[in-house]
Amino acid sequence: MRHRDTPRGHFRENAGLLVIPVKASGTSQDCSNCGVKVPKELHVRWHDCSNCGCSLDRDHNAAINIKNRAVGHSALKAKSLRAR
Repeated sequence: MRHRDTPRGHFRENAGLLVIPVKASGTSQDCSNCGVKVPKELHVRWHDCSNCGCSLDRDHNAAINIKNRAVGHSALKAKSLRAR
């Protein structure tokens, strides 16, 4: 598997995917809708935000937060500008 590491992310040439490493800590604790921290123990599998009413599976909430962190990454912004 050939790949080229770049300072802005990893591009998997054989798959054509841009992989952007993001810090995953806190992604299940932060509300993906309003950003408020909603502390919960690991055994609590449901995210319920008392601030905005967002209610979804803890892992789904974390996945949205990870995606949003990647979308805000400079490499992804540069790639979308080149596509125009």
